[in-house]
Amino acid sequence: MLRAAATCLVMLLALATGRRAAPLAGLAGATLLLMLIDPWLARSFGFALSALLTGGLLTLGPRWSRALVRRGWPRHLAEAVACAAAAQALCGPLLVLKAARLSLVAVPCNLLAEAAVAPATLLGFAAMATAPLSLGAATALARLGSVPTAWIAGLARRGAEIPGAEISWPGGWTGALLLAAVICAAVACLPVLRRRLVALLLALVLLAVLLRPAPVTRLVTGWPPPHWRVVACDVGQGDALVLSPGTGPGIAPGTALVIDTGPDPRAVDHCLRTLGSPGSRCCC
Repeated sequence: MLRAAATCLVMLLALATGRRAAPLAGLAGATLLLMLIDPWLARSFGFALSALLTGGLLTLGPRWSRALVRRGWPRHLAEAVACAAAAQALCGPLLVLKAARLSLVAVPCNLLAEAAVAPATLLGFAAMATAPLSLGAATALARLGSVPTAWIAGLARRGAEIPGAEISWPGGWTGALLLAAVICAAVACLPVLRRRLVALLLALVLLAVLLRPAPVTRLVTGWPPPHWRVVACDVGQGDALVLSPGTGPGIAPGTALVIDTGPDPRAVDHCLRTLGSPGSRCCC
């Protein structure tokens, strides 16, 4: 909010003095002004993300939007997709620098949240402006503003609940530079990605990574699953449940709790040896 207000102030001053109000110059001037007032903003991740996001909207967003329109996309859809992708492209390396995680659902979630941003912002400002005059009217406006706000919060929660919503990524400056290189390579490969077959294959791969269906996960990770805690072993008649007690004082390596071994001991013995628990301590 500070960055947005300062940017508007700089651009209004430029218009008042008869100079051409360049958005990127206004952003740079506002960022510099705020850091001169409060130098600690230079160490704020939130402030840096805000400035980078706005920079992406001002630089990459319009170019990508025009490119999508030239390829037959509807103008409003092209602008929404381009803005979300540009913001993520510039903010991604900084997010990786802080969290060592990479979100795979940020762009689609931001697309779904874009329609709720304007109503939430306008109703919030209206509630603040109305509060000194009429608390009841301000409360009504705030309740109306809670509807789009709840939509945005719900999207964030649902997106985070997707099994493959985030993937691990190298942290620090190495991970940030690596992601920046990957983004530049992806942009350079856009002419190849426009082919329908390649785009379809990439979409299927992304869907498999996000949803992580059991057969695909089993194919990738193999058997036994890494860091297993509870496993159901097929013993011919029902399942034998194997529980790992983890590690700790008094727990020997390879210890497991087995529930229902089945009629044939060879089946459960094979499963236990595959899991690395040849000497299960207790069977029920």
